[in-house]
Amino acid sequence: MADLRHWIWLSEAIPKGDEATNKIISEYEDIEQFYNLRENDFDGVDFLTDTQKKTAKATSMERAEQIISDCERLEITILTQDDERFPNRLKTIFGTPPVIYAWGNIDDIDECPSIAVVGTRNASDYGKTVTGNLCYELANVGMTIISGCAVGIDEYAHRGALKANGRTLAVLGCGLDVNYPLKNAALKKEILKNGALISELPPGTGVTGRYFPIRNRLMAGLAVSVLITEAPERSGALITAEHALQQGKEIFCVNPLVYGNPKYAGVVKYLRDGAIAVYHPSDILLQYYLSYAHKLDVEKILNSIKDQKQVSYTELKVSDEKSTYNKNADSERKHERQKPNLPDGLDENALRVYEVLDFEPIHIEEISLKTGLSMDKLLSVLTELEIVGVVSSYSGRRFGLADNENEN
Repeated sequence: MADLRHWIWLSEAIPKGDEATNKIISEYEDIEQFYNLRENDFDGVDFLTDTQKKTAKATSMERAEQIISDCERLEITILTQDDERFPNRLKTIFGTPPVIYAWGNIDDIDECPSIAVVGTRNASDYGKTVTGNLCYELANVGMTIISGCAVGIDEYAHRGALKANGRTLAVLGCGLDVNYPLKNAALKKEILKNGALISELPPGTGVTGRYFPIRNRLMAGLAVSVLITEAPERSGALITAEHALQQGKEIFCVNPLVYGNPKYAGVVKYLRDGAIAVYHPSDILLQYYLSYAHKLDVEKILNSIKDQKQVSYTELKVSDEKSTYNKNADSERKHERQKPNLPDGLDENALRVYEVLDFEPIHIEEISLKTGLSMDKLLSVLTELEIVGVVSSYSGRRFGLADNENEN
């Protein structure tokens, strides 16, 4: 059995979110066996690119030992895939992390009816209010609220759960000891009272844009479904929804407050594609109260349905939702955009995908048809291109070239 050092070495040697980690774990009896292949430059390991082989060989065991030391000092729990506490829900997702780091209560994660709540950082008062209300009601009857602890929708998702004295988990796109965002430092402390902070990134890992898209697959993986409360079409929050769809999970969406509101363009696409519209917490709870009757307070659920009342979580202001929202809406996109540069070191499959993409997103099936790549290989390439900032994902399993206007 591999020791802790080898698991952490693997998590640092292979890019986060890469399916190669799953391949290594399934093909080698012991991570140490794979580690020892460094001596012959991983010769014969045909599922790794030359760049990945070089990176893996350059990753030292001393780095793993330093991470263990940092975690001991900070009292961070390290969970490896062979640890019985490692969430089984994460073992079936694309690019399962070899290691996750946690602060707080991580017990019983697999048995919890958990929902990932996502949305824009630039949230309206309406979006914040609805998010806070819904998460209060869901947590009040026993659902666990999962979000990313960012400003905007994430923050109100966590605060709604905390107001109900419920459980909430924050999945971070940086090291657990990194104070980001500064605004939510106190919120993280509140979360730790009955929940947890989770990351696949070791202590000291700073904030980098490429980590947020891959972080989102963990949010979807830990949850039984995803709720989008407010998101424009280009919101990075939609990456979580796409991961959920690939994982075969349900999508819930809050209806826009105003007809045609661009702040909800990302939500509308999912509603058209069959996502469940949410008008009341019961629209979500009725999907799970039978299968999780031992975890949810059914009496509270029935009373909530009967009363149809919402908690006044924060003052509702909708003055920013004026009908003039679409004035000059098209003008912002009229500036000429330059295709993002393709970084050195990517293989020919990445180049093929790059050549068929433009700023106008197209469906993944069309990309597969044009490139001739299998869906598994294509997803791996798209993830790699998304990590380096060349590609952006959109609702409905569509992808296009990034133009540096996406949210994380």
